[in-house]
Amino acid sequence: MIWKIVLVCLFVFNFATGVLAQDQLHQIKMVKGGFDPQEIKINQGDKVNFINQDKVDRWPASNIHPTHGIYPEFDPKKPIEPNQSWQFQFDKSGFFKFHDHLNPSLTGTIVVKGINEVVVKKKRQKPNIANFFSKIYYKIFPAKLEADLKTFDAVKIASDQSKLEYWIPIIGGEKFMEKLVVDSRGGSKVDCHQESHLVGRTAFELEGKKVFKKPSYNCHSGFLHGAMEAFIAQVGQKDLIKEVSKLCQSFNTDFGKFECLHGIGHGLAAYEDYNIPAALDLCKKLSSDYGRRSCYGGIFMENIMVDEGRGAIKGHKTNWVSNDPLFPCSGVDKDYFVQYECYQMQTSRMLHMFDYKFSLISSECQNAPQDMVEVCFKSMGRDTAGQTLRDPLKIVDLCQITPHQYFRSCIRGALNVIIDFWGDSIKDQPQKLCQRLNEDDQGFCYGILGNRLKDIFGQDKNKIRLVCNENDKRYIDICINGTAQS
Repeated sequence: MIWKIVLVCLFVFNFATGVLAQDQLHQIKMVKGGFDPQEIKINQGDKVNFINQDKVDRWPASNIHPTHGIYPEFDPKKPIEPNQSWQFQFDKSGFFKFHDHLNPSLTGTIVVKGINEVVVKKKRQKPNIANFFSKIYYKIFPAKLEADLKTFDAVKIASDQSKLEYWIPIIGGEKFMEKLVVDSRGGSKVDCHQESHLVGRTAFELEGKKVFKKPSYNCHSGFLHGAMEAFIAQVGQKDLIKEVSKLCQSFNTDFGKFECLHGIGHGLAAYEDYNIPAALDLCKKLSSDYGRRSCYGGIFMENIMVDEGRGAIKGHKTNWVSNDPLFPCSGVDKDYFVQYECYQMQTSRMLHMFDYKFSLISSECQNAPQDMVEVCFKSMGRDTAGQTLRDPLKIVDLCQITPHQYFRSCIRGALNVIIDFWGDSIKDQPQKLCQRLNEDDQGFCYGILGNRLKDIFGQDKNKIRLVCNENDKRYIDICINGTAQS
């Protein structure tokens, strides 16, 4: 009798699990102007049938465009012609944004419920025989490696993905960045920020999360920003904010935490296909005002960079620019911190609109909302440093274009750029800017430097003192104590 009951139970269990295990088929229509529906919720293992009801070819694929790296299998690898369809089975659970590869402004979302979360892992690389033998060769003949490093131009290689993928496994991301700084002449030949973005992304894809243990902060921390972009591309949406917050908290200085959080903003802008309000909403999920503000700044910087063709993902475009010099600031959330971080980047957009005429930027900043005028001039200072490759004399000359009451705001922005460019490799360039100022403004300048040194070096007073000892002796105490002058 008992064995009959067991058989019945097994039959019922097998029948039930068989029914539950049947894959469900969901439909998404590709219609003119988008996807219908734009968002669906399915179970792990379900299939989605993408039906092209448009009159042109369509190509649904995982974010981030154009690499489709978040869920690379979710990609038909070719266009879907009108009246044709393509099916994909979602074996991973998570929150997957997708787009039309032929028109990336058309987007959608598929939420896949299940027990298996998307795992963060480094990109699986194909075996590279050339790398393998080169590593062995250079290990046997290290002098040959040093000789070869002297002959290649890291600036050019940093713009060539295949060459980066050859050299980084041999020398590592950290050493490549050292060479990039040398070959860019400390950023005086070329700004090297965008090049270091690509180095960071490639290093993360090849080396995984260990790149965050000792990241390079040179070239405005572009290496770290690029690595964050690649990290975000491999994290499931469900735990995205949790994972990036945890990562950024592992940095041991305020400067490191800021650059990590700022890098999140760059990555989120790309992740959201440059839908700036959507990216800002993700930043708002961070737990502190400091984290949210740092993230906002990365978003607005990335938005401008992609418009200039220098964004996280080549070939992408943003709709969040216009002929209005104050847009997107005038078109996004009016939250004070969102506005502040937007206006702190906005003059970079104006530069291109006004053909690099800082006099026109100075005039336009005065049209900003009253509580953002000073912030706009701080942004102008940031751009004076960037455009002059941090030349102290040229920075002072350009900041003198501003109305007198905003001169210090301009200098503050320029000084911050110099400090941010070098990070913990900082030497005497900030002091040279301070020395170019009149006596009334020098104390103000050294005070800002001292406060920023605390961000960079934390409680390491010896390193702070070492930088401050390069100052005019009258201002050493102000620098060491970080006593900002008003």
